[in-house]
Amino acid sequence: MVGVFINTVPLAVEVDETADVLGWLKEPPGPTVPLIWLTIVTMSAGWEKLFSPEAKLGFLAHAKVIEGQVASGALPAAIKTVADARRMIFNDYLDAAVAAFFMVSVVVILAASLQEWVACLRGTKPVISSEVPFEVVPAAGD
Repeated sequence: MVGVFINTVPLAVEVDETADVLGWLKEPPGPTVPLIWLTIVTMSAGWEKLFSPEAKLGFLAHAKVIEGQVASGALPAAIKTVADARRMIFNDYLDAAVAAFFMVSVVVILAASLQEWVACLRGTKPVISSEVPFEVVPAAGD
């Protein structure tokens, strides 16, 4: 996701006393809209998977339902043993932890990237492209 937004920092920006460095923000770059959309969709989906009260959707709600059924002595129809139920509960908590880790990772990466973009746009950090220039390579038979 971060790779999508890297291309939004204009590489042709010349930073000098007279340059309007932030002038390009009047027209948002193409990859900005998909980045915002993907971030919103990803974070809201992750939030739903973690905290939805519906057992069919949320990891934590599903674990609580199975824990309640095990505590009452009844097992869900698809679970044959208490060991299988405990394994499903563990997996639900593990899935919730992994989803939370990725959500935090997205926030940290976006915050660090935003800090870099702002530094480049303010002119406090030079904008350096690490891309290799295009080079025409002749075909093998030529």
